[in-house]
Amino acid sequence: MNRFVASIFLLFALSFPTLVCAQLASSTVLGKFKSGYLTFSLTSDSTVALSFVDAVEDVVIPDTVAGRHVTRIDAEAFRWCSQMRSLSIPASVSQIDADFGGDHGYSLLQSVTVDEANTAFCTSEGVLFNKDKTRILLYPKAADLVRYVIPASVDNIADGTFSRCQTLQSVVIPSTVRSIGARAFARCPSLRSIEMPEGLKTLGNNAFDMCVALREVTLPGSLTHVPAAAFSGCTSLRKVVLAEGVVSVGGAAFAGCTSLAEVSLPETLRYLGNSAFAECDSLGSLSIPASLQTIQDEAISRCRSLVSLTVAPSNRFFFEREGVLFTSDTSRVIFCPKSRETFVLYLPRRVTSLAPSAFWQCEGLVAVTLPDGLRRLPARAFAGCSGLQSVSMSGRVEEIGSSAFEGCSQLRRVVLTEDSTQYEGGVDGRPVIIPAATFIADAAFARCSALSEVVIPGGVESVSDGAFADCTSLVKLSLPESLQSLGWEVFSGCKALREVVIPESVTSVDWKAFSGCSSLESVVIMNGVMEIGLQAFEGCSSLKSVEIPETVSSIGDYAFAGCSTLPTLQLPKSIYSIAQGTFRSCSALAQIEIPDGVEEVGDRAFEECKSLRAIVLPNSVASVGRNAFAGCETLVSARLPESLSTISDALFADCKALAEVNIPYTVIVIDDDAFRACQSLQSISIPATVTRIGNYAFDDCSSLYELFSFGNEPPALGRDAIPESVWVSIPRNARKEYREKWTGHAKFNYIKL
Repeated sequence: MNRFVASIFLLFALSFPTLVCAQLASSTVLGKFKSGYLTFSLTSDSTVALSFVDAVEDVVIPDTVAGRHVTRIDAEAFRWCSQMRSLSIPASVSQIDADFGGDHGYSLLQSVTVDEANTAFCTSEGVLFNKDKTRILLYPKAADLVRYVIPASVDNIADGTFSRCQTLQSVVIPSTVRSIGARAFARCPSLRSIEMPEGLKTLGNNAFDMCVALREVTLPGSLTHVPAAAFSGCTSLRKVVLAEGVVSVGGAAFAGCTSLAEVSLPETLRYLGNSAFAECDSLGSLSIPASLQTIQDEAISRCRSLVSLTVAPSNRFFFEREGVLFTSDTSRVIFCPKSRETFVLYLPRRVTSLAPSAFWQCEGLVAVTLPDGLRRLPARAFAGCSGLQSVSMSGRVEEIGSSAFEGCSQLRRVVLTEDSTQYEGGVDGRPVIIPAATFIADAAFARCSALSEVVIPGGVESVSDGAFADCTSLVKLSLPESLQSLGWEVFSGCKALREVVIPESVTSVDWKAFSGCSSLESVVIMNGVMEIGLQAFEGCSSLKSVEIPETVSSIGDYAFAGCSTLPTLQLPKSIYSIAQGTFRSCSALAQIEIPDGVEEVGDRAFEECKSLRAIVLPNSVASVGRNAFAGCETLVSARLPESLSTISDALFADCKALAEVNIPYTVIVIDDDAFRACQSLQSISIPATVTRIGNYAFDDCSSLYELFSFGNEPPALGRDAIPESVWVSIPRNARKEYREKWTGHAKFNYIKL
């Protein structure tokens, strides 16, 4: 039946190619069609390829479909086949695309079978091989073996062959194997031991990535290159031996091996890639052999326990001085091991660059003098130097990199100077000198919790995301006229900061720029600023004064939410909307004027503004969001615009003092909970335009005794919309309609309109 359906579909597809065919001129794939739970691609050589399988348990690939042989299995065919437990491959399949084993989702696969007549592939004990068993292609991920011996005929382990096998604890690799593919054993959580055969020539990227139980590995000399991320994230790996013959170790090859305590680098090693041994937290010492010529950035960075570093005396490319690793010409600092004893560092004049993370978490470093030739402080250069109190450098540095001083918790004062003049004011009179860089990168001084003053001089154009975030002692801040950009969370969490002036050169105060600055009392935003971003001043609970210029046209969601001491605010006439939650929980806000031209008031815009007594919305406002004034406990009067069509959900809910409010003749719907618990509201008029009053719209309005409904056609009434105790005045000629639609409400007055 499936073959018949597929044949009809194929005939249809070929007859109407514009519906199912793509890129006919440049591709051998003519189109796709489905037969049962299998999706096939039609190719120009009159064969079909399996391209997709639905989530079923037992997958049987047919030899032919729609009268054509199935000859290929695409690499992505089983990507979403998470329920597959068995796979049957027919005799016709002669090609399985690379990375078929891959890192895909068929984690329940227990066995694979291949038709004996197949000339390209075969299986043994449910494991897939090529026909002559020289290449192993797929080991079922859910097979229950804890130990597997690869047949001696195998010389190649394909990409992803054993990846994500949950139960395998050991694999015996025969001496015949010359190549292990990318991700071949990646993410095998139980794999504890593996022996690399002598004669192994190539190892793929991420071959043993995240094998979290693997404890020890010896790589043979026949393997000249250890590839990128080969053993990254092997958190139980304790010992690595690189045999003589290994020439290079790729990027992140052993990164994140947090238990690695012992590494033997051979005399043949010439190259260490980026982050090769980064974050090896248990590594206490490392010896650099004479042969090593290249150490890429952060090759041995962020190793928390590394306190001893030695360089072979005959090495012509690197040398060690006072524990610090330099290039042989002293132009670059590669790495400084952690020191538990305090020390002061004077870098040689020849130093022109620092490697990223060069002094990361050197907790004993209390002062450093950097040379005049240094132009850039790289990412994490001094991050986590919790004892660092004094930094001295010239005024020639052009960039301060990401997290350069992040977490330097004793750095008390930073002055960005336009020249190299020293500024006295550090701890015990020590100067803290930072130059007039044009760019201060992400988190450059984040969590410098002792920092009390920052002066950013002219010349600085950008202060990036989180640059001074959580500097909890920062009291004074000076921003220059040259500044053009303030990033996300740039000063967020600076709990001691009291005032800020944002210069006219800045166009946007970005997301959470000053959020959580709980001591901030005054904000002056100069002409030129056009946007105040989301949550820009959220949680500034001491804020009493904000000056917003007429150039500002946009104020983002929750921009001033939680500014609980802000008493009043003058909004510029240039804004066109008040966004969601903009002034939510501004509990001291007693007065605010909404400018004419504002078109929208967002959800919760003034929710829980407990001191707000009156609100007037101009006729330009067409939409007021849910809960916009909910919980404004002292709100006495509200004037709604003639442009409004909906009284939104809970718009005035829990406004206990609200006694006076108009419902314009443009309103069609009064939504759920709109006036719930408005306990001072005594009378309300519903215009004839209203067609629905939502659930609980006037529920718990304990003082409400009179409601006027002027429509001859009664509005639809939601559950408990109007208390039964309320007298409802209705048109005399609509008595019948109201009694029929408002059943259960007995108190009616009849009015003549």
